[in-house]
Amino acid sequence: MGNKHVYTLLALIFVAAFVLNSFVLFFKPIHEDAYFSLRYIETLKENLLPILSDDLSYGGRSIEEPFLFYYLIRIGSSFHDVFVRIIPALLISSLVLIIFLISRQFVSKTLALIPSLFAAFIPVMFKINTISPQALAFPILFLLIYSFTKIEDKRFLYLFVALSFFLPLTSFLSIFYIFAILLYFFIVGIERKKISALEGEALLFSLFVNVFLTLFVFRDSLLAYGPSFIWQNIPSVILAEFFREFALIGTLGNIGIASLFLGAVGFLFSFREKNSIFLASFLISSLVFLWLRLVPFNIGLIIFSLTLASLSSLSLKSFFPYLRETKFSDYRQQILGGIFIIVLLTSILPSVITAARFESEVGKEVLEAFGFLNKEDTTILAPYKYGHAIAFLGNRNVADSKFLLAPSPKKRLEDINLVYTSQSEALVLEVIGRYDVEYIIFDDFVRERFGVEELIYVKDENCFLKIYENYETEVYEIKC
Repeated sequence: MGNKHVYTLLALIFVAAFVLNSFVLFFKPIHEDAYFSLRYIETLKENLLPILSDDLSYGGRSIEEPFLFYYLIRIGSSFHDVFVRIIPALLISSLVLIIFLISRQFVSKTLALIPSLFAAFIPVMFKINTISPQALAFPILFLLIYSFTKIEDKRFLYLFVALSFFLPLTSFLSIFYIFAILLYFFIVGIERKKISALEGEALLFSLFVNVFLTLFVFRDSLLAYGPSFIWQNIPSVILAEFFREFALIGTLGNIGIASLFLGAVGFLFSFREKNSIFLASFLISSLVFLWLRLVPFNIGLIIFSLTLASLSSLSLKSFFPYLRETKFSDYRQQILGGIFIIVLLTSILPSVITAARFESEVGKEVLEAFGFLNKEDTTILAPYKYGHAIAFLGNRNVADSKFLLAPSPKKRLEDINLVYTSQSEALVLEVIGRYDVEYIIFDDFVRERFGVEELIYVKDENCFLKIYENYETEVYEIKC
């Protein structure tokens, strides 16, 4: 296949990925965690300073958050608000091009289209919040891999150094990258592979920069929690919730069977070369982080899937030369077509279905309820997943999903659970008084999550006044 056709197909894959990501961002309710990003960007528009303290989250707390992504979106939104969604869609779609470039180190341009297709359609990608730092962190992580494979070229050396600074200022995934580098040094030593002085120095420099900047950004968290800060103060019940989705069949569907098979085979061949060992270290690191629950399940699964996509090029590198030596060599195009059909059924179709079914926990009815209140500086009790939407609209929440440096998040989640499940008005009023709660949200999500059909204690209209009802969403004002 000629270069012109290859690049045309690559462009089509990129556009298809961009369209599908844009569909979720523009035509679906935004992810519940995206409201934090939107509020951060609005804050930057006002004073250009990062958020160091937040009066609306947990009733007031300190914030330690890498800020590079938010400044990037802030710059884009200065031209038009549409870039708040377009930039994340472009960043996620850029993984198609990055995985293509990585794969080109091992296979021809034509075969490199297959890994790029895997990267374009990872079903689990359409389950996460992409208006988040991860939209920038994923491309940075894999650009680090690509630039390292071409480190002898000064241009890529400079790129590698720059990206080493960008990653810890973008995402907590710098912790993952640090572990992957250390693992790479370990595997290279075990396999007795020689790395050049430039490669070693570049990796050590990158390691030092990521460690230093990560400790700088999260310095208060490190002092507060010690080494355990890498768990980000996430309560155990939430960690269990992150991994509740794990099931073999479901996980295969989230990754794509073709990508998993070719990537797993490629992993077996990855220890032959230094560059592919770097990919192997990413794959092993993602499994370790998933096992230790150091990252949310879907985030870890995406890194795992992108690494599998890159490693699949090693399978193709071994398979197609072997194919030329067999009687099936005349059917090379038909085999490529068969692979495409498998990718269509196991990756593209599941991705389209996942995108079409995407639903935010903060639905239209809940936002209408928040809008009805039309008051600022009030405290609203709701599930923690509603926390960022509450703060985005100018109200205080009891809890949200930013647990690092949050005051007693485990206790607060237990208190929210008590308010929704207790039949004792006295206990509920005690919790309400503790956090100065003025309104309680009750809807279908609460019913399903906490297994309750109604709040028994709201029958006391002297203390609980229903001020809003829309379909299955109710708002109660605390009167005593």
